[in-house]
Parts: sequence; C-alpha cells; structure tokens
Amino acid sequence: MRKDTNTDFTHVRSERQRGAALATSLVVLSLLGAVSMTVLAIVTHEARIAGSDLQRTQTFYAASAGIEKMTNDFSSLFAKTSNPTPAQLNTIAASYPSELTAEGFTFNQSLALDPSGSTGNATISSGPFSGLYAQVTPYSLISTAMQANGTQVSLQRRMNNYLIPIFQFGMFSNDDIELYPLPAMAINGRVHANGNIYASASTSLTFQAKVTTANEFITDDWRNGTALGYDHVFVNVSGVNVPVTMGSMVGGPNISSATAGQRGYFPGSPNGTINSSWDTTSVASATGVANQFGGQVVTRSTGGAGLHLPIELEGSPSRELIKRNMPNDTQTLSDSRFQNKAEIRILIDDENPASTDAAGIPAGQGVKLSQFDPLPLPNTSSASGGGRALWKINDSGTYVDTSSTCLLQQNGGSAKQADAVRGIKAVSVNSPGSVKIPAGAGITGRILIQIVDANGAFQRPLWMAFTQGSRDASGTTNGVLNGDPVYTNALTDILNNTHVSYDGEIKQVSGSNPILNTTYGYLTAIVDDTASGSQRTRSDTPPSNSLTSLTSDWGGGATPASAWFTNKDWNAIVPINTYNVQEGSISAGMTSNTVYERGITNVVEINMRNLARWMDGVYDTNLLVGTNAVSANIAKPDGYTVYVSDRRGDRVKSMVDLSGATINSSNGMVDNEDIYGPNNQLDPGEDLQGKGVLVKDTAELPDPTTQCASTPGFNNSIRGLRAVQVSAWTNPCNYFRRTVRLFNGENLQVSGAAGKLSSTLGITVSSENMVYIWGNYNTTGLNAAPPNGTAALNDATYAYHYTGNQVPASIVSDAFSPMSKTWFDASSATYPDAISSRLADLNLPNVAAETSVRSAIISGNNLSALAGTPDQGNGPESRLNGGMINFPRFVEDWFTVNRRWNYTGSFIPLYHSTQMIGPWWYVPNYEIYQPPIRDWSFDVTFTNPTRLPPRTPLFQYVQPTGFKQIL
Repeated sequence: MRKDTNTDFTHVRSERQRGAALATSLVVLSLLGAVSMTVLAIVTHEARIAGSDLQRTQTFYAASAGIEKMTNDFSSLFAKTSNPTPAQLNTIAASYPSELTAEGFTFNQSLALDPSGSTGNATISSGPFSGLYAQVTPYSLISTAMQANGTQVSLQRRMNNYLIPIFQFGMFSNDDIELYPLPAMAINGRVHANGNIYASASTSLTFQAKVTTANEFITDDWRNGTALGYDHVFVNVSGVNVPVTMGSMVGGPNISSATAGQRGYFPGSPNGTINSSWDTTSVASATGVANQFGGQVVTRSTGGAGLHLPIELEGSPSRELIKRNMPNDTQTLSDSRFQNKAEIRILIDDENPASTDAAGIPAGQGVKLSQFDPLPLPNTSSASGGGRALWKINDSGTYVDTSSTCLLQQNGGSAKQADAVRGIKAVSVNSPGSVKIPAGAGITGRILIQIVDANGAFQRPLWMAFTQGSRDASGTTNGVLNGDPVYTNALTDILNNTHVSYDGEIKQVSGSNPILNTTYGYLTAIVDDTASGSQRTRSDTPPSNSLTSLTSDWGGGATPASAWFTNKDWNAIVPINTYNVQEGSISAGMTSNTVYERGITNVVEINMRNLARWMDGVYDTNLLVGTNAVSANIAKPDGYTVYVSDRRGDRVKSMVDLSGATINSSNGMVDNEDIYGPNNQLDPGEDLQGKGVLVKDTAELPDPTTQCASTPGFNNSIRGLRAVQVSAWTNPCNYFRRTVRLFNGENLQVSGAAGKLSSTLGITVSSENMVYIWGNYNTTGLNAAPPNGTAALNDATYAYHYTGNQVPASIVSDAFSPMSKTWFDASSATYPDAISSRLADLNLPNVAAETSVRSAIISGNNLSALAGTPDQGNGPESRLNGGMINFPRFVEDWFTVNRRWNYTGSFIPLYHSTQMIGPWWYVPNYEIYQPPIRDWSFDVTFTNPTRLPPRTPLFQYVQPTGFKQIL
C-alpha cells in the first residue's frame, strides 16, 4: 500500500513540473511575441516614415524641376520680349516637365506679377549691373508638385525684369570697344561692351567707374592682332589707382578650337589663350596691387552678361531703331522705331520714284520741293503776321524787325518787304505786295512734315525755313561794315548780330565785296543786310558747276572777278552741299588734290534755336496764328522727339523684309559696300549690311575712285572754284548722300516754363542719316580748361564745368561728325589735301569760346576687321575703326591749334554705320583730320531718372531675387 502511495506522489510531482515548464514557455513565448510585435510595429512605423520622406523628397525634386523649367521658359520668353502678355505667361505656367508627368506627378503652377514686389524705378542691388537704376517689374513663379498619395510640395521663385536706360553708361558698345588714347585720358562713367574691350594707352588710360563686358578684357593686342607693347591702363577703385598689367586672355580673345556659343569664339579677331589667374586675381580686394579690382572689372568668366534692346531679343538688328516703318513690323519693333516715337517727323523722298516704295511717303501726301510755293504764308493782315515771314522775333513773340529793316530786293526795282523766302524751282513769282520773289534752289524731292498731337493725330505746319549764317572768320571785329562793335566770328554771335542770316543776301558796298580768303576759303568783308546802301539781287538760277561757265564768271585768279558780282552768283540760291573728305578720299592711294563725287553730301539744316522757340510757343501768335501747328498741339509725353529721314537717291528695289515677305522698298542704307579697292568682291570690313555677299550699286553711289568731272582742272591758284562746284553740284540729288546738320543749338531753353523745354523736359533729335553737329550744342561752353588727363564735368560744383542753360538732350543717327564753330563748307572742297587750311575753332579768343557739346549720342561706327588686301594704307592700324576715341568723325585740324572738343554725355556706338561708310584712316599727311584734346566726360545728370533725354532706349536684364519653399 505504501508503495502505491509513493508511486502516485512521484507521478503527480512529475506532472506538476511539466505544467510549470509549459507555463514558463508560454510566458516566454508571450514575452517574445510581445517584443516581436513591438519590434515589428517600430520597424513598420519607421518604414512608413522612411517611405513618406522618400515620397516628399521625390515630390520636392519634382517641384524643383517644375520651377526650373518655368525659369528657363520665362528667361526664353524675356529673350524675345520685354512686355509679355498674360497668355504667354499662362502658357509657361501650364507647361510641366513631361518626364515627371509620365511618372504620375501632377502640377499646379502660376506665373504672374508679384503683388508683394516693388515696381517703378529701383536700383539694381547685385550682379554685374549693380548700382544702375531701372524700371523694374517683379514676377512670382510658383510650382506645386503632387503625387497620387497626396504628397505635395510648393516652391516659389521671385524674378525681376529690369529695363535699364542706356544713357547711364559713359560708353557702351554692342560690339567691341577699342580704346587707344595717345594723351592721358580718364573716363568717369561706366563702360560696357557686349563684345570685347581692348584697352591700352601711350600715356595713361584710367577707368574711374565700373567696367563690364559680356566677353573679354584685352590688353595685349590691338583689334587687328598687332601687338601693343605697352599698357598704361588703370582702374580707380574707391580712390585706389590699380594698374592693369594683364587681361582675361593672353593675346587676343579668339580661341582657334572654340565653336559657336563657347567662350573664345570670335572668328576675325586675334587668337589668344585663357588667363588662368584672372578669375581669382581680378575679384580680389583692391589695395593697389596690380590687377586686383574688387569686382570693379567684370568679364564673362567673372559674371559679365550682355545687355540687349527688346528689338534685338526679338531678332531685329539694333540699327532698325533709326530706320523707317515697314509694313510687317512686329509690335515691339514698331514701338522701338524713332519714327514712331517722334512727335515731329520729317520725311523726304525722290519726287518720282521708279516704283511703289513700301517705306516711302504715302501716295497723295507731302509736297514736291520743285513745285513748293511758300507764298501762302500768313499775309492776310498785319495783326496776324501778314508779310512778316522773314522778320526776326524776340523770345517773347514780339517782332524785332520793321518794314525798313527786313528787305528783299525786287528784281530791277526798289527794296520792299518780303512775304516769303523763294518761289518754286526755276520760276520767279510776285507776292501779293508785288515784290518779285526769285526762283527756288535747284533741288527736287517730296517732303512730308508730320506733327503728332496728344491724341496721335497728324498735323502739317504751314511754314519751313532754312537759314545759313555768315562765314566771316577773320577773327576781328567789323564794326564799320556791320555796325556791330562786339561782332565776332562765333557762329551763334553771327546769327544773333547780323541780318544776313535770314535772307541769304550779301550787301555790296563797293569794289569786290565779299572777299575770298585764299588760305582758308571763307569769305571776309561780309556786310549786314541793312536798309541803307545798294544791295545785290538774288539770281534766279544757281551758277553752273561746269568748269567753262565757272571760270568765265570767276576769272583766272584766286579772287573772283567783277563778273562774279555783276552776275549775282554770290547771292544765288543753291543746295546746301558740303564735301566730306573721309567719305570721298578713302585711302592713301587716292589723289589728295581732288574732290570725289561720293564725298559730296547734301545737307538738311535745322536751326535748333528756332525749333526750340517753336516748341516754346514763340511763333504761336504771329506766324502760326490760325494754324494747328502751334506748340500746344505737340505731344510731349517725356519731352520732344524729332525724326528726320532723307532718302533721296535711295533706290527702290525688291527686298525681303524682317518678316520674310518680299516687297519693293528703299532700305535707308548705301548700296555700294566696295570701299577697299574697289575690286568687285567682298573683302573683310565691307559686309556692312550683314548679307555675306557684296552689295554694290554704282547708280546709287559711285565707286570711291569716281572724281567730279572738273576737279582735275582746278589747280592751286583757283582752288575756290572747287567749293563753288560742290555748292552747285547737282549729281548728289541723284546719289544717296544725305546729312542732317544741327546748328545754332547753344541755348535750347527759351522760357523754361512748366511744360516747356527745361532742365527736366528735353529734346531728342533722331535721323537715319548722318548728322553734323555744328558749333556748340546745349551749352555755352566751359568756365575754364581742365588740366590734361582730366575732364570738365556737367556739375557746377566742380572746378571745371559746363555753362549755360541745359535741357536733357540726345542725338540718334547713322553716324555723327562734329564741326567746330568756325567750320566753313568751302574749306573741305577747297583744301581736301591740306588739313592746315581746315583749322578748328579758328581765331577764337579763349577756352570759353571753344566748341562744346552736351548731349547723349547713339550712333554707328565703322566695321573693323583684321588686315586684308586691298587696303586703305593705314599702316599698323589697318582696317581698324579708330576705336571709341574716334567715334566722333572729325574732319578738321584740332591738334595744330591745340583745341579741345569739349563733350559731356554718353557715347553709344550701338551699330555699324550703313550710310557714312568711308573707312577710318589716319596717316601722314593727315588729310582727314588731326585729333582734338579729348575733354570728354559722362554727364552725371543722367544718373537722375528725371534728367534723361526723351525716349531713351532701354536694355533688358532679368535677375532672380529670391527662392523659398511654401509651407
């Protein structure tokens, strides 16, 4: 029994042990399960978090790709327009990255004006153009990317579109800038080139403001590859003069292995290699160590960028600014043309073009110069200015002249009051007062003058007048003959103090007055046209330009014989022609003692003071009374803009316009580019129109070697006949050689009243032709001469500054040529070979009387090239354009008489000239010109937006200003 009991107890204990182990196992398994579940939960949560981060990261990159595509598309759009439409912006916003939409991403994007951004004028705070002010338009670009699971990321980028006024630069070039001054020169304004900058100096060249280029800064070679051998260039950084001893390239800017779009692709420029130290050295702080500019000199590799006009971004050449309207112009091009910007437009065409001209004066508009009879000037009553067309008027609008001082000699009768300047060509007529009006000059053409009022309507004034001043430059007073004790040879003084300027007649007292100066070719002993004494009568016909007729009247000597006065030749009405030696004698191999036909230019003169007086309302109550051409009717949104286009002789041809359409039209360009040789083939430096083939039409302009038929017969003893021949020359009316000359522009501010020409309301004169600036313009001159190497500033607080009234002024033209105060049209034809007889500012008494110009200038320069054969004989400077220092095309000797051409403004060679195409050359015997002391400066008033000239062109520059994630 006991045994059985023990056995049962042992069994029970064993069973209990097995149960405890099971329970323990179950507990352990439970614990392990709990731990496993916890670990699994943690791992699952982490995996979910990681997956969410991955999706968000993917979505962020998708949004980033969306905003980068919008930025690129936005930049591409602004490379074509400066004023995009909402539809164009919406198209960009709706254009998503296609590779991401294919992967399932969706986008919601917007591109619009940024309501939180600043508009209006702002200063650019960073980048290569920091410090310039601009018209700013802010834009906001937002890209929101989404995945199907709801993951979403939004990014925003802010962009500013800047429109930068061009006249903030002291010098700007759409192409290369070449600066090689001989005397010391300092440039106080900013300098920028969309091409390369070549800079060196014999003495010194100092940049006093920021210098930027979209490409390279070169100091080793000239533009044609000639090694310079010197530099002498400095950059003034916060008062520290930093020497420049290297450029961004070693040698020239062209890398022979480069392809289009790459750095160093400049075929036709000298070869070079990249300067590896430039990028680090040039941006280092300026402490006086050579080549450390602290960012004051910026090139392509250090952040430089190009600046372009909206029409260039759209694909049109910059020269289209000054060309006439065409039928298929885009809106941007139409808005940019100065013809459309101008409120006063003067168009001149041939009277009878061979075919319809798409760019010509519309049919039925304009008048023929050969048939224009100016008698219908106000002549109804004395109260409305009847018969007073030639009377002098004060700035107040009251008359200076009386019936006894304003005379026109009746042919064969006594002097009577004049009602008009002339009759029609070749026909004398009688005015209502029975005064016989001699026939007009031997010129032809159709002229259209339009005035735009505030509502955009066209108006036509009823009057035109061209005046020519006296030419007495003897340098002495002529009180006995003129009755003016303070009479001088200054152009403005002549116009103000003599009466001869308004009716073109020369009084003869006795003997052979006037007298031709045999050294310089001008006239002396010119007498005022006063009421007393006898007076020569205008000839009905201009003198012949044939050698036989001229010598018959003139006689064989240097001084004209009595027949010259008996036949009234001095008082004949002739076209205003002048001989431009640079355009005529274009190479050293040509005969210097000869006048070449292609150099004879026909001139349209604008008396700027009278134009200013008209704008101010001086003529409103007299000559213009009762017409709609009074000053109040001239629109002037930001000042007055004048446009002149003279296309007489510009042949109408079949051509393809910028839209690709074929039309018949004149083109406003000289169609004979064969200036080297000529050899009937396209040589380097001749492709002025950019067609890649030689453009040559000798009927529009003769070859350079064509001489005026009679000039070989004019020997040194009768040189004066050359000037007569040029003045009376009729062939230029058949050739496309046209020039606008601005004179008597010393004071363009009349009353200075509100809404009139003033220090904040200015004038822009634009022309697709060449422009001569004769004498002072927009200034009376300097208070004192600055020392060599410095320049007078347009700042009255500066020791050397400009004087007289000022208005914001600019001149826009094909090319421009300064003429000193004492320029004489006769001189260049009389002495094409003797620069010593073309002395600038001859006999002026002091510095204050020197010729000075205060105006911004946009114009063309010559197309330069590497050396080639044939050549114009310019030695080591062959095929260059003279650089920025010869941007003004001088035609006088300034050097011998140590004269300054004083200039303050903004030099903008924006394109290559297509009318004034004679190449630059400057070799002994210096037939073209001798350079002046270049007293040039940037006009600091242009840094004030209210002082800009009217219709100033604007560059476009797009800059990112901010980037963030929208949470």
